[in-house]
Amino acid sequence: MERITSNGKSSSENVRRFSIQTCIAMSYKSVWLSPSPRKPRINWKKELKLERNRVIDEAIQLMRDELRKEAMPEAFKRGHYSAITKLEILKNE
Repeated sequence: MERITSNGKSSSENVRRFSIQTCIAMSYKSVWLSPSPRKPRINWKKELKLERNRVIDEAIQLMRDELRKEAMPEAFKRGHYSAITKLEILKNE
């Protein structure tokens, strides 16, 4: 003889429904609470330095291209060479 509960259903039916709901809830939680694979941390300082060096290299290359193309006075060339040297020193810091 099965016991009838307040909602009009048998106790075994309530237990079955409870266990199914519990399993669904537990599997739902396990999906959301499981640790997700961590992405490797980005070393932003290293990336910043690489980007900075890339920009300096590009500036040096543009200045050298300009020196090769144009016929300019020797004083201007010395200024360009000086600027290139200062950029290379800045890059190596």
